[in-house]
Amino acid sequence: ALNNYLASHTFLVGDCVTLANIITTCNLVLAFQHLTPKSFTSEYPHVERYFWTMIN
Repeated sequence: ALNNYLASHTFLVGDCVTLANIITTCNLVLAFQHLTPKSFTSEYPHVERYFWTMIN
């Protein structure tokens, strides 16, 4: 569901970074950096783009 939503949205709420984005990114950090192989994250390209947008 998140991947589908992010296909047409840059952020979770509105057009800028919000607390919802920060909390979601914090929850994704561990998974993206340590737990989830690239083969898994490549199945969710919009979540991956969102993650790297938020990190950078």
